[in-house]
Amino acid sequence: TRIPKVKSIVQDYFFDVHINNSINPDETVAYGAAIQAAKLLKQDSDILDDVILMDITPFSLGINIINESDDEKIQEKGDLMSVIIPRHSKIPIKKTDNYQTVCDFQKSIKVDVYEGENKYVKDNHLLGSFRLVDIPLKKAGEVKDDVTFEIDANGILTVRAVERSLGINNYIKIINDKGFNKEEIIENINN
Repeated sequence: TRIPKVKSIVQDYFFDVHINNSINPDETVAYGAAIQAAKLLKQDSDILDDVILMDITPFSLGINIINESDDEKIQEKGDLMSVIIPRHSKIPIKKTDNYQTVCDFQKSIKVDVYEGENKYVKDNHLLGSFRLVDIPLKKAGEVKDDVTFEIDANGILTVRAVERSLGINNYIKIINDKGFNKEEIIENINN
């Protein structure tokens, strides 16, 4: 950035590290895009061999889990977010986590996909949701399912849930979601 106050805040936040001003802020995105294009086109260059560009996830990604705590204060706040892909993970990435039913004889499992840094889903951004239906009717905890988050090189998020015993599955693809606005980003990271 060119804004002196923002530079000062960044320096203070990162314990007075020196900010590199050798690149024009207006041109940095263009430089990165040009390098990425050259790498995708497999251009031969000694300069490109020394450069590594990595995409990362700007926010943690996960699903909601029902809060079963007896603590009334926690119950008031709502369901918790179970993070599957932590913030700043390198893209492409694929991670799976295991879950189970929370009620006796559940007929379906709803998977809500969130991004954000707050431990309560109500304070994070809902990206999408889907259901696993016609799952086995068993007691709470007996039906197991695997939820897999995969982000490809194009930044497309695919979330898939698979019930283990019968292989019932469903998925959602999330492409270029708008996500948080600037105020929500600051508030989400600070909370």
